[in-house]
Amino acid sequence: MVNGSVLTFTPDGLDSSFELQCLALNPESAKTLTSTTIIEIRNPVSVRPSTAFPIPMLGQDFSLTCQGSHRGLPVAWFKDGQTVSPDGEMIRLQEHNTTLHFNSLLPSDGGFYQCEAALDDSDVMSQGYLLDCE
Repeated sequence: MVNGSVLTFTPDGLDSSFELQCLALNPESAKTLTSTTIIEIRNPVSVRPSTAFPIPMLGQDFSLTCQGSHRGLPVAWFKDGQTVSPDGEMIRLQEHNTTLHFNSLLPSDGGFYQCEAALDDSDVMSQGYLLDCE
């Protein structure tokens, strides 16, 4: 519930749309008016497989890129909602943190990956990528 005329919404990167309902109350007449609309989210940031390693295969190299991020601006990586901590050997960051590279995919690398990129004056959480390592 938000009181006022401005709503600031930060998408979590999981949904492509959401339902927004507005309720207006006239305090003098006590009448209410409700309006509902579907908002489509156009997220400029997404996680995609790198063209160099496009198909995830156990034991093989694989890379994810944070598309839509700006070179030189901060990028953070998340797996299943938790910060990814590259170890430098099996998982490392490349290309100014815009690429997450796996030296040899393990079953434990599977999960839902997202990146958070600094765009203009705010951080934007990407649409995610489900990495299936079976």
